[in-house]
Amino acid sequence: MQIPLSSVALAFAALTSSVALAHTDANEAIPDSAGVKASIAAAITCLSARDKLPSQAMPGYLIKGDAGIDHRGTQLEHGVAQLGYRLNQMFGAQLAVGAHGTDPLHVEAAWLQARGYSPAVDWTLGAGRQRPSLGKVMTRSGHLDRFGLMPLAKQMMADGDWIEDGLEASLKRQAAGVDWTLDAGIWRGRSFPGGAKDSVNPSVHLGATGHQDAGEWAVDAFAAQLKPEQRGTRTYSATGAHTHAAPVCDVNLNGVVCFDGRSRLTGVSAQWEGRNLPVTLTGAVLWRTESGSLGSRNGLGQYSGRNRGEWLQAVWQFSPVWEAGARLERLKTDQSLVGGGASWVASEAGFGHYSPLQRQTLMAGYKLSPWADLRLEAGRDEVNSVSVRFVALRLVVQWDKGFSK
Repeated sequence: MQIPLSSVALAFAALTSSVALAHTDANEAIPDSAGVKASIAAAITCLSARDKLPSQAMPGYLIKGDAGIDHRGTQLEHGVAQLGYRLNQMFGAQLAVGAHGTDPLHVEAAWLQARGYSPAVDWTLGAGRQRPSLGKVMTRSGHLDRFGLMPLAKQMMADGDWIEDGLEASLKRQAAGVDWTLDAGIWRGRSFPGGAKDSVNPSVHLGATGHQDAGEWAVDAFAAQLKPEQRGTRTYSATGAHTHAAPVCDVNLNGVVCFDGRSRLTGVSAQWEGRNLPVTLTGAVLWRTESGSLGSRNGLGQYSGRNRGEWLQAVWQFSPVWEAGARLERLKTDQSLVGGGASWVASEAGFGHYSPLQRQTLMAGYKLSPWADLRLEAGRDEVNSVSVRFVALRLVVQWDKGFSK
């Protein structure tokens, strides 16, 4: 697979630089004092498998119905260039541009932020394009992570990273030795699982972190309510390469089934990072629950679906430069469709090709330098009786630097 020049530029810039952070939120991307903070990160992956991974297209989960990403071969897993700017103690901004595979560059963050402090609580208010707050575990798992493949649960919930346009307010305070965070947002709802029309889509996230002699812990929970209209999914027989754009629900409904209704996203996660024992344990569960009408040019039915994905992960840092880890993943759904032509619409949506998915991955990582990691992964993608083994070699490079006024 060819890597586009824009992707090569991101990777080369990272390789010629020196220290690291990746896929950060606005609070980490924007410097704490007046000035500029620049960061660049990229991961190049070479993955070998005898066949396409069963999780590539994920039929029956009512996502976008495209062919998915064929991860085999050498390609840019993900690259991102980011600038954070702080005007003064109150106001700051973030801009991030990313790319992966052969996809064109896209804006991942364009965020304006105000913040303030008081003895009782710290607050921030932001507007623009951003990842809605889900918690550290759920937000950072995926691109540029310790494991190369996006978690199945995040693919199901938002077709990867959930990036939206909107507003979000955050409150932080410490009580009884615990750091609490409350985030509340209002989003446009135009990215999956949203639809083709603007609507008001609220989200809320509650997080808690604490420190003990044995280690640090974090627990997060979030919920979001969306009202997608004219959200398209390619029919199972239709062809189409991977794309970030959902199919258009036009009057002809050619090769597409369309959903109108409600979509509720929920998730919980927990992480323990040991001090004396250098082990980090992570777990997360995500749900996408939907109800509404699902139709095509051949019929219309009332749809309800409950998708659930989860993963458990352990990473052992057994030397300053070596680490090893394992991740277990599972994904399943329960769906029903009733009404005139429901059986035909269900066939077009690929429900008959649904099967639970599982993935197991082992990882060994070596820190080449403060800004570069080399990682070797071996795993297995499973659906029913089909099991595909894969091996991947990844080079992950990350750099950031601050410039004070």
